[in-house]
Amino acid sequence: MADIAYIRETREGPSIDDQKVAVRPSFCSCFSVYVDTAPVKRVHRSTGAKQLTQRQAALRDLQPGSKLIVSSLDRLGVSAGDIRHVLDILFETNRAVFCVATSQMLDATTPRLSVSENALAAEKVLKQERIKKARSVLPDLPAKVSARRRDLPPEQMAVAELKWRSDFALSTHDLAAEFDRSTSWFHRRFGPRTCSM
Repeated sequence: MADIAYIRETREGPSIDDQKVAVRPSFCSCFSVYVDTAPVKRVHRSTGAKQLTQRQAALRDLQPGSKLIVSSLDRLGVSAGDIRHVLDILFETNRAVFCVATSQMLDATTPRLSVSENALAAEKVLKQERIKKARSVLPDLPAKVSARRRDLPPEQMAVAELKWRSDFALSTHDLAAEFDRSTSWFHRRFGPRTCSM
């Protein structure tokens, strides 16, 4: 019975080298290390599990009574459901997972509640990774503009209100365009535009 180490790279997660260092003390009895690298293009997490070909190979090659060693449980899948699915496959065939980060062995004797809690904690780490990635790719946005800065200067505000209430030769959209504002901006400031004749 030889154990297998499994490593999964993500863009914002630990690198392959960091994970190898983490599992090294544990895989002295391992004959194989399976590595899934980060995909070149973004893969939606619902299809991401299908892209983990090395994980599938590791599950196929892991013998009954052996354990799959991972640096942390979040490396095992792309969501709590995916991680639970992999754990169920392992448990049904008398195999286990050893998580180096928590020094925890999960196998068929582990209470289901504990397995679910571990899978949810792993998904939380994955979500934090995705948030970190999203923040890193967002352009630097200017700070939110305050309401006063969006308003017109007082003299223009008076002209805009006068035109809104009395100049019906201009359409609502033309008036909004003239002051570089939206029609909803006029509605919020001055109320509905009614023609009283």
